[in-house]
Amino acid sequence: MDGHSDSDGYCYYTPNNCSKYYANCQCYSYYSASYTNATCINMRGVYVNGRCYHNGYCLYFWFREQCYTRFSTYYVSYSCPGVYDYTSGYCYYNE
Repeated sequence: MDGHSDSDGYCYYTPNNCSKYYANCQCYSYYSASYTNATCINMRGVYVNGRCYHNGYCLYFWFREQCYTRFSTYYVSYSCPGVYDYTSGYCYYNE
């Protein structure tokens, strides 16, 4: 169950109805301090105080415990704008 925030800045939601984790007027199934802000966004989560609150799935490409929006074989290791996988030759990055 989700809440909402009105223009007055208050969250109208009863946290008791949330069985897991509550952040920014939303109820989430999981949280992790090891995900980056970009990964959190790619998982449709919210990043608050160094933690990613999310519902457990990457919408794009999962590599080395992070979620990326793109991957390509166009880049070589030194020009990859994200993380390069030497085994597959893929460059994982966010646009």
